[in-house]
Amino acid sequence: MSRRVVVVIVLALMAGTGPAAHVSARARPALRLVAVSPVSVHGSGFGARERVRVRVRASGARTTSRHVRATRRGRFTVSFSRILIDRCSAFSVTAVGRSGRRATLRRARPQCPPA
Repeated sequence: MSRRVVVVIVLALMAGTGPAAHVSARARPALRLVAVSPVSVHGSGFGARERVRVRVRASGARTTSRHVRATRRGRFTVSFSRILIDRCSAFSVTAVGRSGRRATLRRARPQCPPA
């Protein structure tokens, strides 16, 4: 290969690793249920140190909200000690960041045998 071709290939590879390549797309906010008794939720994909309102709605229980601050990586874990969810309960958890970014976790009422 000629020296000119090698230089062009090296420059093309370097262009792909420039500053724009290091700026990653922001992760989409997501929620994951950690525990059901008491309810504990892990959130990710929010802004660094963003204030987030987390709301839990469970069948047979009052809607409860908490405000948390995400870590510098945009993650948080929050527990709701007064809300207990059994295997037959429907629930939804919504987290809304101050920036307006939102994540929702839902479980519809499963088919459970009568008590």
